[in-house]
Amino acid sequence: MALHSYDNIDWDARLERLRDTDALTAPETAELVKRLLRPEDRSVVDVGAGAGGSAAAFAKALSGIGDTVIVVDSAPELLAAATDCAERAASGGVEVRAVRADAADDALPDLVGQMDLVFASFVAHHLPDQIAGLRRMARTVRPGGRLALVEFGLDQRVLPWDIGLGEPGLESRLAAARDDRFRRMRAEMEGSVRMPMGWPAALTEAGLEDVESWSYLIDRPRPSIRRRPQRRRAPTRVAARGSGGNRRRRRPAVTRPTPGPGKPPLHPQPHRRPVPGRQHRPRRHQTHPLHLTTPPETQRRCPQNRRCPVLIPSTWRQPDQTGSRGPTRSPPHAASKTGPLDAV
Repeated sequence: MALHSYDNIDWDARLERLRDTDALTAPETAELVKRLLRPEDRSVVDVGAGAGGSAAAFAKALSGIGDTVIVVDSAPELLAAATDCAERAASGGVEVRAVRADAADDALPDLVGQMDLVFASFVAHHLPDQIAGLRRMARTVRPGGRLALVEFGLDQRVLPWDIGLGEPGLESRLAAARDDRFRRMRAEMEGSVRMPMGWPAALTEAGLEDVESWSYLIDRPRPSIRRRPQRRRAPTRVAARGSGGNRRRRRPAVTRPTPGPGKPPLHPQPHRRPVPGRQHRPRRHQTHPLHLTTPPETQRRCPQNRRCPVLIPSTWRQPDQTGSRGPTRSPPHAASKTGPLDAV
């Protein structure tokens, strides 16, 4: 029988997916390796190493104190990737050895030998006879060593009950479809044997002693949603334009620069954009020196612009050529077309 052909899965094509899973569960894998390794352990074999995440964690943990890490897989591309990953993590005299073998092959104990720790993660449920596979892996354990088996536990949950599309309970339906696919895979597997017991009972049936089990949770928070900051827009003005409707035209408030020292300050004026076909004329409303020197009892608001914050004199006389005051006139910025007049 061809190697690793029982589940009809092309594992070499899933290399990138296995690498992503190893990267996601790397913190939990490192904690599991620390818990499994004992001070006297010097050799580890990873059966069904996949992309090599667990083998790399064992090689790193044994650096400086360990002896050998054996990587076992039946898929050639996975075996090469796992070996390379473990070699990059190994240091301090740890030897990484690759063995192409199948956990369903009786030659596995002869190819691997006996090790202090035999590790198999998500491998046993792919074997036709799972209890026979456990017995085969148990023969690779050195007297006093241990066999560590990692299998599925609680269902994976990543979605809310109602995601807003279709009927609620999408993840439950996906889990039911995954269970149905696994049932069909086991039914179509050649030489498949049912195992009506849990994994602790199966390990005891395989001839192992002091069997214990525990669970660990892989919990990741929801990725944060980074909202794009809203851009602040300049205020807009709606202007009527005949029968053509309204037109929105932006007019940002831009003040004129402050004049030099010794000159009167200019009145803040909004910037006016030239209109095509119309001659641009600057506004005549400007600050006059009298606005700043007239007593409060003779001041009134500017009649040309109600928004003008500057007070102007209630009366104003234009000086004649001899220096005498003439008749009362309107303020210079309201009557003059050439600009403000000098006051005496």
